[in-house]
Amino acid sequence: MLYKEERPAVLVLKDGRYFEGIGFGATKKVTGELVFNTMTGAGYNETLTDPSYRGQIVTMTHPLIGNYGVPPWEKDKFGIFKYFESDSIKVSGFIVNECCKQPSHYESVKTLDKFLQEEDIPGIEWIDTRAITKILREEGVQVGLLAVYNSGEIPNIEELKEEVKIAEDPNLRHLSSEVSTKEVQVYTLSN
Repeated sequence: MLYKEERPAVLVLKDGRYFEGIGFGATKKVTGELVFNTMTGAGYNETLTDPSYRGQIVTMTHPLIGNYGVPPWEKDKFGIFKYFESDSIKVSGFIVNECCKQPSHYESVKTLDKFLQEEDIPGIEWIDTRAITKILREEGVQVGLLAVYNSGEIPNIEELKEEVKIAEDPNLRHLSSEVSTKEVQVYTLSN
């Protein structure tokens, strides 16, 4: 059971299975291809901003994510982001077992929760990411729906199950054009 002050969240798979948890990040509903990432607790900032995850709801298998926070959007001397793979979060949603509330790192400027809020990306925690990973590994990826609500709201699971049935498969879109640069960019040693 969720605590009263927590934000309810639900992940619904296209086949009707669902997982209830606690929301973080943006309060909204998204659909996407449900995938998993087996990276250790490090690298979540890179995962979130990796253009190859466009249109996907990413499940992290490591049990604690967000422990070193989020660094600033700094670029190196060549104009390339130091700590990120692109200029914004590319995933549609983020699934973790536990989202660290008090990160510790000398370069951290915000929590993972705050980062997702600023980028308008929903996240869910306190669900069994191992079970989700096992489903995806054994049965293949499938479209999912992630909904994060305000405290006190009660999700209607049956409505969410109907919504995910008609959700668009993001692979039917031209995803690379959504994340590619619109103009040629040249990087040289003199930058």
